[in-house]
Amino acid sequence: RFPGDNLTRLTWKDAQLHLDVEFPERVGLDRLMGALAAAEISNAGPAIIIDLGTAAKVNFLAACRVFAGGAILPGLRMSSEALRGGTDLLPAISFPEEGSEPPVVGRNTEQAILSGLIWGLLGAVAELASRMLPSSGAKPPILITGGDGKRFAAAIARRLPNEHVEFHEHLVAVGIWLAAQAGSRE
Repeated sequence: RFPGDNLTRLTWKDAQLHLDVEFPERVGLDRLMGALAAAEISNAGPAIIIDLGTAAKVNFLAACRVFAGGAILPGLRMSSEALRGGTDLLPAISFPEEGSEPPVVGRNTEQAILSGLIWGLLGAVAELASRMLPSSGAKPPILITGGDGKRFAAAIARRLPNEHVEFHEHLVAVGIWLAAQAGSRE
């Protein structure tokens, strides 16, 4: 479409990270680009990256720009669709605006689903992050991004009160930019 533009197709090799995982070529570029941006923010690591989008990812960046892997679970909407599609009677739900928290004890089916999805996802990502912390050997920042990242950032910070938690709306995009910039210099 744009014949004058210089396009770069990024692959896992453009991540500028050492990938300490079994199959580096199978790691999602979104995970790697978020880790690349986290490496810049944390001055080469370590860092924990929580990306809350379609899927929820909690990734560990060890010191010296080493992507060590992480955990992947369904995001809010994917979990909601799975409940609706995998059961006979559970309804589709709509999520409240950011900053609005559902009751822990739902008094109807929709509230019960919201409670399970929101508090369950919060508990899962906070638990994963807290279990990754000792692996770092330091006090790494916990960087949160993704479409639902803003919704969860303050709650994650409350769950991990002794940790440095930051929300970065465009973390993955910054990683893409860094990889593209490095590629254009080669």
